[in-house]
Amino acid sequence: MLNLNILTNSFIEYIQNANKVALSVELIITFGLLIAGFVLGLKYVKKVYVILGAFLLAFGIILSTILDLKILPYVILGVAVVLISLVSVAVSSHLKNTVNVNQKQKNKANTMSQESKDELIDILIKTVEHLSSRKIGAIISIEKQNILNGHVTNAILIDAKASTELLNSIFFPNTPLHDGAVIIRGNRILCASAYFPLCSKTDVPQNYGTRHRAAIGISEVSDAFTIVCSEENGKVATTIDGTITSDVSLDSLRLSLNQHISVQ
Repeated sequence: MLNLNILTNSFIEYIQNANKVALSVELIITFGLLIAGFVLGLKYVKKVYVILGAFLLAFGIILSTILDLKILPYVILGVAVVLISLVSVAVSSHLKNTVNVNQKQKNKANTMSQESKDELIDILIKTVEHLSSRKIGAIISIEKQNILNGHVTNAILIDAKASTELLNSIFFPNTPLHDGAVIIRGNRILCASAYFPLCSKTDVPQNYGTRHRAAIGISEVSDAFTIVCSEENGKVATTIDGTITSDVSLDSLRLSLNQHISVQ
């Protein structure tokens, strides 16, 4: 166990024998870093202060090495530990707040009345019927509890009320938005041309194309309900919870939509 008297005597002896100029520089830098550490602690949620603190610590380490300072390295170590702890708390708090904010935004966005739900289902049924009869490929994901913001970032933001005309125009062959997926949040088309991760399964039938694999993929990482129209044969498939259902009739699709679209 460390003897406090020995430590105190050693410190006093160091002060008495130290080079006065070096000691003065060391004390100035030490107190400067302590004050800077305190300020950074108050402002740690801002990245610029964290970066500044890192530069100050690095500068202190270099200077203590050049001047052979004795106290400063220990102070630097203490300040570094405090800053790391503060940043860890800040990151945890930030992530928690982000999740809470997103959850509130999602709940508000997905709220719809029974009338709006019925209208959305009719729109989707008419759209799928139109696309399927013309063998136009399409993938439509309906957001549920898990928000899909991570897939919206690189997509084309639409944020418009869902309509059969708009959906048909999005998936019209050879248009810029045709190949990607549409994400529906509530009764609005959130975005188009979204690209999902392909499924990780190895037992997917060979006749399934990229759209089907993407639909399975998004269902593996979220609870979204996804509709796929094949451009090869016009058949409709749906995915949920990592499972794909093929050859879905319009009547079956309506039942599934009623089940997976919530009224709040």
